[in-house]
Amino acid sequence: MSEISLIHSYTRQEAIADGVLVDIEKDFAGMSKQAGFEFPVALTAKAFNRYVALNANAKRALEDPKGRLWDVLWMLRIRIKLIKLNSDNKKLDSIKFSFLCTVPSQTEPFAIETLPPSDEEDEEVFWEEMASYLQQNKRLCWLKAVVGPDDEGKGCITIMLPWED
Repeated sequence: MSEISLIHSYTRQEAIADGVLVDIEKDFAGMSKQAGFEFPVALTAKAFNRYVALNANAKRALEDPKGRLWDVLWMLRIRIKLIKLNSDNKKLDSIKFSFLCTVPSQTEPFAIETLPPSDEEDEEVFWEEMASYLQQNKRLCWLKAVVGPDDEGKGCITIMLPWED
């Protein structure tokens, strides 16, 4: 009988310590629970730096990181509710969702802004796009939330750019 050996592991806590993931409870205590999430929430550094941390355009719009994070969490929560209402059998382990955000002037490689992913073509996207055009400094931005086990096997949510794993 062959033996399987582990070559390498990288835990969620190591990713948080390394800065690859941002645990929102550290700087935004209680916000995920206030938004209705039972599991701990983390964002990848790329998603956090692009959509929560302030950029020059966001500073001009008088935004703050707390409000920007709230927008991300609330739109994810609404997307989950819409999926549950429209489909009894859809898995909720990976969810693409959109929100309006003031983005930096420079583009982020592979970030999805303004154009929705092709599998999200429905009337809801149309109205979100229309709203984004009405807001001059804001763009329709896309993220992906993945629900899975943490280091102890309990549930957790990781929010990332759509192309990240």
